[in-house]
Amino acid sequence: MHVVELRGWALSAVARIDVEVPGFAGHFLRAGAERRQAIAAALSRMSDVEAAQAAKSFLTAKTREIIISAFGACPHGLLGALAKAGHQPHSAAFYHKLYRIFDAPRRRPNAARCIQQLRTISEAKLGSITKLPEVLRLPTLVESLPTAEDASGFVWLWRRLLQAGTSERELLHSLRQASRVGSLDGFAETWASRIDFPACPIPRSERFRPLANGREVKREALRFRNCAAEMLPSLLDGRRHLGIFTCTDAVEVIVEMRRTDNGVFIDDVHGFQNGTVATTHRREVLRFGTAHGVASRFATARSPWAVLHRLGLHSLRWKP
Repeated sequence: MHVVELRGWALSAVARIDVEVPGFAGHFLRAGAERRQAIAAALSRMSDVEAAQAAKSFLTAKTREIIISAFGACPHGLLGALAKAGHQPHSAAFYHKLYRIFDAPRRRPNAARCIQQLRTISEAKLGSITKLPEVLRLPTLVESLPTAEDASGFVWLWRRLLQAGTSERELLHSLRQASRVGSLDGFAETWASRIDFPACPIPRSERFRPLANGREVKREALRFRNCAAEMLPSLLDGRRHLGIFTCTDAVEVIVEMRRTDNGVFIDDVHGFQNGTVATTHRREVLRFGTAHGVASRFATARSPWAVLHRLGLHSLRWKP
């Protein structure tokens, strides 16, 4: 039988036990994933003395009996989950969380069902499952959000969408459709685009139209044929604002504003296909912004090195 390498806390535990129960290390190393994980789960709940006393029985006991010896019971589905956990032992917290999920399936039915439907289960995936609310514990979603941090970010987006008045039923339907194609990109783009951005520092007027949400940004990005749609995350958190300004000769340009610790300033002015904006149009935008308390980035820059921007030397070309 193939022997799998052992790492982590279990290596020290197994080595100590093997001194008291010769042959235990070899048995553990040759064990299949389910049995090895069951022994590791039991050891994670025992002191060194308890582990040494129980180890001899582990050599012949059934996997279910090993779990019962440490946890008091072996809930339905737990052994199947352990079999998907790979050959490397996990932390004590992993086994504790896994046991709790299967020990009270009525309280967490989707969590147990999700684990049963996953191809593999790891500490990261279990962390993701525990971060997700019960309604979002879907195997395809967990595969797309493999860490607790990813899951927390998605939960934040989900709650923002619900606060914006979106139907949970409609969101779940869209999420399941996205899961079937194996990507959340379409879901995130569709629904995040419906959330209104924080208020623009320059109000709407006859000459200026703030872009209020992702759908408006997408529409203007397609019309101007630029990459404004890529700014969605910074627009949602208010670090950036976009608006359409109409110049005196009816030419429209996109005004990009950026929020910093020193306030909001006009960072750039974009034309069609991100082309160069005429100096007269740029000056119009800057005058308009200044009149509304939003100056250009050059006017707000405090560093003397800002002269490099004014002289067009912000992108140096090194000569060999």
